Amino acid sequence: MVDTWKSEVARGNRAFQKNHLHQAEVHYSQAIKLLETIQWPDSHSAMIATIVSFQNLIDCHFSQKDPSAAQTSCTELMTYLRTISTSGGRGVGLHEFQRACQRLMVDLANTFEMHSANSTTWRNILRDLHSLHSDLMNAANNGCADLSENSSQSGCG
Repeated sequence: MVDTWKSEVARGNRAFQKNHLHQAEVHYSQAIKLLETIQWPDSHSAMIATIVSFQNLIDCHFSQKDPSAAQTSCTELMTYLRTISTSGGRGVGLHEFQRACQRLMVDLANTFEMHSANSTTWRNILRDLHSLHSDLMNAANNGCADLSENSSQSGCG
């Protein structure tokens, strides 16, 4: 299944490079659908695949001149990341997750700048990212060293 996900992303990338943006969108969307069906080898791979899949789709939406769809995809990405951060199902370490969120903020800022996204859209997404980051910091302050810890055991949740 991981190979199927990689193949969808690669197909999307080829279509994107050829400026076949609708085709790219279809492939990136399919890659996102596959995320939940894959037994990932480790938590890092699951988290990175999630971020890559959504970032590609977000960039595709901006290239289609559809900032509203880009914002929707960003919101969906935040939902996925929040689920990963609170579910414990994937065993993502807190510090690893924080670094990924910080990197995501930089990458999204570059994408928004490259596409001259309006400031309201960017503010909304930045607000969501900061909220997620704050939740992570609260988890750290409550003694969660690993987001996969059972909340009843660690006081996190």
